[in-house]
This record gives sequence, C-alpha cells and structure tokens, in this order.
Amino acid sequence: MSSSSSVAPSSSSSSSSSSSSSVASAGSDLDHLRTQVGDHVPSNLAQTVQVEATAASGHSGTVLLLHGLGDSGAGWLDAAQYLSTRLPHLRFVLPTAPQRPVTLNMGMRMPAWYDLKGLDDRDLEHCEGIDTSASTLFYHLVKEAERLQEKIADDSKSPSSRIVVGGFSQGAATSLYAGYQCAAPLAGVFALSGYLPKPAQLAARLESGRNRDTPLLMCHGTADPMVRFEWGKRSFEALQAAGVKGEFKAYRGMQHSACVEELDDLCAFLKERLPPLKK
Repeated sequence: MSSSSSVAPSSSSSSSSSSSSSVASAGSDLDHLRTQVGDHVPSNLAQTVQVEATAASGHSGTVLLLHGLGDSGAGWLDAAQYLSTRLPHLRFVLPTAPQRPVTLNMGMRMPAWYDLKGLDDRDLEHCEGIDTSASTLFYHLVKEAERLQEKIADDSKSPSSRIVVGGFSQGAATSLYAGYQCAAPLAGVFALSGYLPKPAQLAARLESGRNRDTPLLMCHGTADPMVRFEWGKRSFEALQAAGVKGEFKAYRGMQHSACVEELDDLCAFLKERLPPLKK
C-alpha cells in the first residue's frame, strides 16, 4: 500500500497481489536461509538439547542458545528450563559444538565453535571454524522455521521472525557473527559475556545486510577476566555504529558467568521479542 498515491486501489486484484507478494517474500526468506546452509549437516546433532514448549497453545517461538568454550548444550539446560517456566510458549534448542583442538588450551580437543589462539585482544583472532559454526546455526534456524511455519497464521510473516538466537561467551560471539549475517529476518539476538568476532568484516557486511534492524541485548559482568568487560562494551559500540539498535547491560562484580538478574533481563527481552501469538 502506498501512502503517496491519491488513486484508490481497485479492490480485490490489488489486495490479492499484495497478499501474494507477502507470502512469496516469507517463502523466499526461508529459501535464502536454506541456501546459506547448503549441504551442511552438523556432525553431532544427537547432542542437541531441547526444552519443549509447555503452553496449552503449543510452540509459537524458538530460542537458539549456544554454549561457551568447553561446555555443551546440556550445560545450559538449567538456564533454559528457568526461562521456559516463565515463557511456556517458547521452545529452547541448545546445540553442542563439535570437538576440535583449541590452541589457547595447548591443542587439547574440546567442544568449541572455533579455534582461539589467546586471551589478548579478540579483534585480532582469525576464529578458524566460525563459518562452519555459523552454518550449523543456520541449519537449526531452517529446522525451527519449518516447525513454526504451521503455527504462524499470518502468511506475510517469515517464520524466522519468531526465532531469537544468542549464547554465552564463545557461543555469544558465534551468535553475533551468524545472526547479523543471516539471510532471513530474526526476532532478536542476545550475547551473554560475549564479543564481536571479526568486527571489521562483519561491519562491512552489515552495511548491506537485512538484519542490522534486529534488536540486540548484550549482558556483561564488570569483573570478567576471560572476556573483558571493555571488549564486550566495545563490541556493542561497533554494532551500534553499524546501525544495530539494542541495549548493553552491566552486572557489577560478576565474573565470566551468568546470574539470576541477567537471566531475568534475558527473559524480559525474550518476552518482548517473542510474545505469545494471539489466536
């Protein structure tokens, strides 16, 4: 519908054309996302942890939550269940990263979304393996969007717009990297004790990307010795400069961990971005 036109549209044909265009747009979003995935299939799907929606109305939104270095999806099960009791219409999907040698830990193999060389300025890290992990996130996005397609009565809405992605530490970094390069619209992105990997590369892609309008929540402890508070703040400012709108929350004295106050802030963000669908 054009507000600048003074000519009234001719009833049904104009309405039908607009509706068809919206449906086609929603469908093409999913097709673009499938193209991003290509033939990639995560190597350890069996380790994915899921917390199902318990609302009588069923599943009407999904949260993809990525763990940190050396952890697993199961390590965030308690947090997901805590959020699920407050947001029963949402389904939580917690993938587990594949085992890989991590240079930072003397080459030991452990679950990692990408390789880390050291604890110095993360802007300089090459993050070997992060593009494969981004494809893993896109794979789960496709599967969840397909699940949600049946739930969304409004065919003009892309099913991916009922999905929020995020994570903790390395999982937060991967979520920022993949979420703001995603070919389909998302409801939101969150990063807990995380940072923006490859900031120069991602900022350039954001200039032409469709998801820079996706709201962001970043949370960080002021006493974090692993991912320093200033790294998180600087990452947020870099995303802001690229056009991303969001909120940065600081937790005084919190180290490299999560707290109930932070989870409650995340819960409020999820409730705002993924409210229950009206029947």
